[in-house]
Amino acid sequence: MSTTRTNRPFAADRAVFASRLQEAIDRRGLTYEETARRARAHLPADTRLSAVSVWQYANGKTFPRRLSYIEALSRVLDLRPEDLLVRQEESAGPAGEGGAFPGSVGPQVRVEDLKQGRARLIIDIEVAWPLALKILSLLKVPDDPEASPEE
Repeated sequence: MSTTRTNRPFAADRAVFASRLQEAIDRRGLTYEETARRARAHLPADTRLSAVSVWQYANGKTFPRRLSYIEALSRVLDLRPEDLLVRQEESAGPAGEGGAFPGSVGPQVRVEDLKQGRARLIIDIEVAWPLALKILSLLKVPDDPEASPEE
């Protein structure tokens, strides 16, 4: 299977992702524990991914926080990451609907691989102010666009 990343943007719909993930796990005859174990082999040693997390993803309770989780799960399930995500054109509806994701219903996240270890995130989710401020604090934008954010 090819491990090349795509530069195409994807709108991530949690329900569609969950459904596609569960179908792929079932098709392969894997348990959540086995899926998580195999996915961890494709993640850095210090990265944690549990069977509970996989269950939450497959049941639409949560969405992976990192693209690397989606990529690892995709590799285990012999899929491309975009097979688990909704393509931008699939979620598009009539012009003028919705904020950053026309025609979409509910929270949406768009991830675009910019290569060289960088990604563009567009998030359209209603949250409480304290959470919005916490997210903004994590997304410190350096004055120098070439500089990496501090970890």
